[in-house]
Amino acid sequence: MFLFICEQLSSTVIRRKLDGGSRFSKRVRLRQDMAVLEKQGPQTVILELQGGLPPVSRISRGTALELELGKRRYVVLDMRRVQSS
Repeated sequence: MFLFICEQLSSTVIRRKLDGGSRFSKRVRLRQDMAVLEKQGPQTVILELQGGLPPVSRISRGTALELELGKRRYVVLDMRRVQSS
């Protein structure tokens, strides 16, 4: 049990970080709409999360999430790979 808790504390919940200017939905858009998305994309970051989530206070303190909240206007949390405990 102790080893499991230690592993959960040391493992990162952020799997990958993507810039909003490089990742879009699969929706087909006009060229001018795509140009706007590419221009304003750096205002957005997409964080792919994984594993079991610790309490929110531990996620936000001292992680990439806290750093991104200060730099970006939008933060998207992709929780497809998160398992419930």
